[in-house]
Formats: sequence, C-alpha cells, structure tokens
Amino acid sequence: AADVMLTHDSPGPPYCVPEVGAILHRNVRENPRDWSPAALAYAETGMTRMTRAVLGVAPRVLAHGHFHVAGEDRVRLPGATHETTVWSLAARGDPGPVRVLDLETLGPAPVAG
Repeated sequence: AADVMLTHDSPGPPYCVPEVGAILHRNVRENPRDWSPAALAYAETGMTRMTRAVLGVAPRVLAHGHFHVAGEDRVRLPGATHETTVWSLAARGDPGPVRVLDLETLGPAPVAG
C-alpha cells in the first residue's frame, strides 16, 4: 500500500475523473482520431492494467497525466477503508498542469503567490 501514487495513465471508469471519462466515452463512441482497432485494444489493455494496479495499491492520492486534461474527483475503491483523491493533470500551457500536495495532510498545499 502507498499513500500517494504518481502515474502516467489513468485508471478506467468508474475510478477516473469525469473529464477523463468524457474523453474515453467520446474516443470509443466516435473515434475522432481514427485509431486502428489494434491501437484501441492496446490502449484498453494499458488502462485495464493501470486500473488493476490502482485497485491493488489503493492510494489516498493518485495523480496522473496522459489525457492532458485537468480534473479532480474522490472515489471509493473496492475494499478500501478510505476515499482516494484522483488528480488529472493538464498539458503544459493549459490551466491545471501542476498540483502541489501537502504530504502532512495529503491534500492540496497552499501556493504562495
């Protein structure tokens, strides 16, 4: 078990932030980038593995990139005694590419400005 998990990919629904869920739904339903069936299967395998890893670790905080969209949600993983905060980070140059984590509280740290 770990309190914090930093990953590239996101877990899949229902453990991802709504913004990532919307991207996944659109990409499967509409396939706007015309991904090949092999590419879609590869992506699905990766997300399934990441979901399994997150369920096994059951972190208190999970931060990931990959989808280049900012989002935050709290989810209850099966068997966990706590909620997991999921942070999705945006791409550089977009709002939300960086989050600061207070390691004492495992919540957002105040940012000096």
